[in-house]
Amino acid sequence: MSRLWMLCGFVVVAALGACEEKPKSEPKRAEDAGPEKPAIDPAVAKAMAAAEKAGQAAGGDGAGPPETGVFGPGLADKELPRGSAAKVTLGNAGAAPKVRLVAPAPGTKATFAFEISRKLRGAAQPPFELTLSLELPKPKADAPATPLLAGVLGIAKAAWPAAGVPKEEAAKVAKLKGSRVAFGLGATGGLGEPRTELSKEAAPELIEVAAHLGELFGDFLLPFPAEPVGVGGYWMATTRESVSGVEVLSFRMIKVRALREGAAELEVSGKRYAVGPRFDAGDVPKELGELSLEQLQAQSQGEVVVSTTTGLPASGTTTQVFIAVLSASGAPGKQLAPIQLQTTGVLRAP
Repeated sequence: MSRLWMLCGFVVVAALGACEEKPKSEPKRAEDAGPEKPAIDPAVAKAMAAAEKAGQAAGGDGAGPPETGVFGPGLADKELPRGSAAKVTLGNAGAAPKVRLVAPAPGTKATFAFEISRKLRGAAQPPFELTLSLELPKPKADAPATPLLAGVLGIAKAAWPAAGVPKEEAAKVAKLKGSRVAFGLGATGGLGEPRTELSKEAAPELIEVAAHLGELFGDFLLPFPAEPVGVGGYWMATTRESVSGVEVLSFRMIKVRALREGAAELEVSGKRYAVGPRFDAGDVPKELGELSLEQLQAQSQGEVVVSTTTGLPASGTTTQVFIAVLSASGAPGKQLAPIQLQTTGVLRAP
């Protein structure tokens, strides 16, 4: 058993409970449930609306991203196929002076302090404190050319130091050391298609904590346009990622808030759309049958300071909200079961 399945046992209760008694009222829609959504910048809202309109027109059945957050068959692949580098579209280059932001180069190594805090069904958990190592190995001379450079984000140290956390639980978290997130980095930057690998000593139920690294760090390791940009400049970046067991297309609007010597302050707003209805919940009780994603709202808002010479983040914070409605084929009437999760990542120098 893995992923949100273990964290959100209420889904099991909600769905199995439906087998006993059919609810008298309509199931909750995603927009009616869960934590508050982060504010989305007007520019990204406009760009999202255009993408949603196109998706709805292509879907032809009104079930495109505008209403459900789930792409119709094949539409996500038309937008950005698997294995592709991030797609970057410059909206405005901004005011002078301008600087050309560059992606981290092959051979890059870096260390970060990282904090993850979560709210599950509105209940806050104490934050996890991690020391991360980032490595972008140089490709071998005889390796075939690919759109994505292989990268690794590893957990060098993990702790759950908050007061009130049982010692045995803190000891479990410490065994996350050695876990990692493998990902692809395109020539323009951007963390794409993350894959989480737990250390041999880590308990399986901690897979979700490790997976949050790839989900949150994507708001810090960003794609950049080829053109120089200045204050007020903005661009849209599209990447393929995974969030809480759902494969998604991420659309980020990135704006230059300030430039200073050697660094750029960026504002990052984003939305994520499921590429299809598949929901990876790990081992699902047989009583439920197959799970399908009916609705998804996944948004983020954050800020990050990046080096103008290396493209690496120096500090930042981001908050992501994930609200999903599922159907279970084994529950009468395919009852919907909501999932609500909010995660915040804080990055700083070690």
